[in-house]
Amino acid sequence: MFEGWLSKKGSVKGMWMRRKVYFDDKSFILSKDENNQNNELEIPMKNAVSISELDNGSLNVVFMNNQPLIFCSKNETIIKEFQFSFKTILEQLGITDNYKIYLFICKIGSGYSSEVYLAQNTQTNELVVLKTANKNNSSSMKALYVENKILNEFKHPMIISKKGVVENSKRYSLCLEYISGGDLYFWMNRVINRSNEDILIIMSELVIALEFLHSNGIIYRDLKPENILINSSGHIKLSDFGLSTISETSTEICGTSSYMAPEMIKHQLYSNKVDIWAFGILLFEINFGYNPFSRDIKEKTMKAIVEEELKIPQNFNKDLSELLRNVLKKDPKERFSVQQIKESAYFKSVNWEKAANRSLQIKNLPIHDVHLIPSNFNGKYTSEKIDLSQFSSD
Repeated sequence: MFEGWLSKKGSVKGMWMRRKVYFDDKSFILSKDENNQNNELEIPMKNAVSISELDNGSLNVVFMNNQPLIFCSKNETIIKEFQFSFKTILEQLGITDNYKIYLFICKIGSGYSSEVYLAQNTQTNELVVLKTANKNNSSSMKALYVENKILNEFKHPMIISKKGVVENSKRYSLCLEYISGGDLYFWMNRVINRSNEDILIIMSELVIALEFLHSNGIIYRDLKPENILINSSGHIKLSDFGLSTISETSTEICGTSSYMAPEMIKHQLYSNKVDIWAFGILLFEINFGYNPFSRDIKEKTMKAIVEEELKIPQNFNKDLSELLRNVLKKDPKERFSVQQIKESAYFKSVNWEKAANRSLQIKNLPIHDVHLIPSNFNGKYTSEKIDLSQFSSD
């Protein structure tokens, strides 16, 4: 049960109005007075669909056949209590976001543990991403649960945000924000002649994202172009935290072989320095157009990572070459930290405060979507027919 005063956003003029909110497992009531004598709205809680946090900290509450209700309060404790109580009742009633309220537009990706769809919430008209897994696949479910936990606990402008969870007896899905610019892999293939300025901005934002993760004890473990999204303004968002771990060290081998660090391949105890190695591979790749250790088969790639020396094209940027050698050290103890990367000569021109505020912008922006048709995703996915039976009611 919850009872308290909040500010509700008006549906017509968008003005904030002070309202008394009361709900239990039976009813959700909005009132203009203390004693609930002048009720503005009363909805059965069985009609509840979801509650999610918006970028400005306000809460978006969705009921079937009603306009979304948006609430805020200067008292953070009240907002958290409201959100916790509402979610608790949703769980008690067995309610999660219903697939029925989503219009599936197209598939936009697929990984070893999940499939990714662009969809539209028909209650709010908002475009979202549904990252979904089969409940019978234990490894896929584990990855989504890990990602759900991390996205619930850690929020940052350069990390994808979660809007909710959707499930039925067959599928479990994370509802995520839609980043229309696609991933860095797509951008790199489209923008062949990449300017040093664009590269510097993208990589500086990536440094800030890694700094946030590492400062919170998270090893990302799956840094690669496909997991770095670019929004319509040209700023990055890290995605896919299914392989991440909230731990200082680990011995588990995971991730994409061509971005694995030597110590992981050798089954040694490793730290967040494996992310620094992957950052180095990506820095090399975005500048030179190829992965320095990638070979025709996985085993040869891993052997090259462990045994072969880094070969940097001659007569190239001295500061870049120096940084690459320091982030791609075979010995993790000698490998740079995030702070050392920020202090390197390669990044000397970067205003880190502006980078953190996302006030630096690349020139080669992603292509804008037209009429809900995603422009920055692989056509082999977007043209694939969607099997909607897996999302049907039980």
